[in-house]
Amino acid sequence: MTRRALMSSLTLGVMAAVADDEVIKPKGVLNDPGPKPELNKQGEYDCILKSMETGQVTEIRPKNIQKLHPPRKRTSSAFTTDGRSFVYWTIQVDYKLDTVFGNENASASAYIRNQQVHFWLYEGSGELVP
Repeated sequence: MTRRALMSSLTLGVMAAVADDEVIKPKGVLNDPGPKPELNKQGEYDCILKSMETGQVTEIRPKNIQKLHPPRKRTSSAFTTDGRSFVYWTIQVDYKLDTVFGNENASASAYIRNQQVHFWLYEGSGELVP
């Protein structure tokens, strides 16, 4: 089993148990994600920092971030019970991940509506980030 497959299987096993704690369910107008997130004076996004500070995402820390990509709109039906797709602002974050195998490059996106991160997904697999 490859490292990626092992990590994926471990993530999938706990994903259902933690999803309710880490995800904000979407509401409001489907195609209105609210105002576009803006960089603060320090070159960071306040909603992303708040998501980390409150423990919504624990794998990504500000000190490990290598690059913040510009916000872009995406649709997602993740975590909706009726299959409707909502429009989100997404900000891709490239970061260093400390693993038992050493440091690895990783990439995840924060899905944002109304200046609040609703959930984080890995860029490659689309799995929930712990």
